Amino acid sequence: MAIDFSKLRPSRHITGPGAKQCVGPIRFMELFEKTPKPKDANTHLNYFLNINHPDSKDFIDYIETKPKNIQFTLGITNTFMTSLANEKSAERKLFHRLISMATKQNISYVFVDLLNNFKKNTGIESHLILNPRNQLIYPKELTAYGFINLMPFFNEKGLLENKLAYTISEAIHFMDNCFDKNLYVEDSLKNATLKQRRIALSIIGLEPVLQQYNPENGMQKNKVILTRLVNFLKKHMHMASHSLGNKRSFTQNKMRNTQLLAHVDFPAYDLWENSENYDYFHCWQDDIENIVTWRHTLGASSSPTDFIKRFFDAHANGIYVFTP
Repeated sequence: MAIDFSKLRPSRHITGPGAKQCVGPIRFMELFEKTPKPKDANTHLNYFLNINHPDSKDFIDYIETKPKNIQFTLGITNTFMTSLANEKSAERKLFHRLISMATKQNISYVFVDLLNNFKKNTGIESHLILNPRNQLIYPKELTAYGFINLMPFFNEKGLLENKLAYTISEAIHFMDNCFDKNLYVEDSLKNATLKQRRIALSIIGLEPVLQQYNPENGMQKNKVILTRLVNFLKKHMHMASHSLGNKRSFTQNKMRNTQLLAHVDFPAYDLWENSENYDYFHCWQDDIENIVTWRHTLGASSSPTDFIKRFFDAHANGIYVFTP
């Protein structure tokens, strides 16, 4: 569950004469963290705060305490990026802290102005938010996630289309049942979720597939293979979702919002080592139905220079989400 604290008043803010000081977003984060959860609940929290929030320094302090089972996302604005050119700016000092945390903490970065422009240019509703899987959804909407490992669906002759199509259909049916079996903590969550019944499938196993069918790692051939694969996945996901919607008389939205989740785990073809890979990234962005996330793959042995280069390259090349 993703929670955006950016619109909360900062700590020690006074709203008017005689009013008490506001506690700020960090206090609410601590309360969420300590709130008892059902023993069988597999809930992962993702705390989001814009870097221009007055309590952003406190947010970074809080991240360094390493609360369990919580992910963190910082919203990076164009103004913040511009201010980094000034060596004496507060933003520059804050960025140095992010550099020191880069290989120690799992922080994702969302370039919010780039993302808002993407929404505007593609006609996506502006109030849609990013969930913990970096997928655009409505506030309070829950999503059913699934993963498809491509390796079992390939042999020496190529893609086993019938087998993969059948698996997609069964997976969507199974995930859709989860919406009805889920125990919702409040009616607003239930209503928002059942209205969309949004299903998302991630794909894994890309690396070994391309190594097998394109061992020379030709960029153009990779694009051809993956474009055909993405179109096949989308086609059969929509067909299965549409068929299920008809069976259950969901006439309002027969496509059922089944989406190919754009989280690609693809370490063999490192985006950062070859400038051509940015074109490859945008090829994915054109083919999928949501935001593409690219891992920055920084390990404990990585240098601060690695993080700095990848951070600025991501922003300059229109990567909306920059994640560990």
